[in-house]
Amino acid sequence: PVNRDDADDHIEVALTCQDGRTCRRAVRFTRGDPRGGEPLGWDEVLAKYTDCAGSVLNPDAVTRSATLIRGLADLVELSDLTEILRGDPAG
Repeated sequence: PVNRDDADDHIEVALTCQDGRTCRRAVRFTRGDPRGGEPLGWDEVLAKYTDCAGSVLNPDAVTRSATLIRGLADLVELSDLTEILRGDPAG
């Protein structure tokens, strides 16, 4: 990464090849950044969710909640998900 004072909230990566060519690419938003980054695929979202949720939920709750989150648009009762996320004994 190349840090520049005029970077304006982006990062520039410069790669120097063995033949002396330099390739540069500036990226304003990383993938998954809601401000304009390219969206993450479901597998990437699931991996990120599993990593984060796994620190507060048991593995079964992580799996069940991820399944409900993936089908959120069709979820009839949001309480099914919130019970799992709260860690209720019934969830």
